[in-house]
Amino acid sequence: MSKLFGALRIISVLFLLGVLLFVYANISELVVLQTYEAGISDGIISKSSFFYVALLITVVINGGFHALINLFKKTSFQSPMYTEAMLVWLNGLTILLNAFLITSLIFINAYNSLGITNLSNFGMVVFTVMLLTSLWVSGIVFVLRYRGK
Repeated sequence: MSKLFGALRIISVLFLLGVLLFVYANISELVVLQTYEAGISDGIISKSSFFYVALLITVVINGGFHALINLFKKTSFQSPMYTEAMLVWLNGLTILLNAFLITSLIFINAYNSLGITNLSNFGMVVFTVMLLTSLWVSGIVFVLRYRGK
C-alpha cells in the first residue's frame, strides 16, 4: 500500500509542477494576491517572484516530506506494521498538501484572469481540500496505535 501512495505522491508532485508552469505561462506580469472591498489591490508581486516563491514552497514541503519518508524507511527499530502505516499516512498527507497547492494556484490564476468574475463556487473546492487535509491529519491517531505492536 505504501508503494501505491508513494507513486501517487510522485504523480501529485509532477502534476503540481505542471500546474505551476501552466499558471506561470497564463498569468499577467503583475500578480494580485489581495484586494480590498473597494477593489483596490494591495498584495501585488511580479510574475517571476510569484513563480519562485511558489516553487520554493513546493520544494520545501515535498523535500521535507521526502526526507521524512526516507527516514521512516531506514529505521528498523519500529514494527513493520507501524512503519507501513506511517509511510502511507505521510505519503497521503503530502498528496493532500499538493492538492491544496494545486487548487490555490488555480484560484490565483482564475482570480488574475480578466474573463472570470464569479469565483464564489471555487471556495467550496478549497474548503473541501482543506477539510480532507484536516481529516487526514487527525488520522495520525489511528496510525499511532500500531506503534506498540
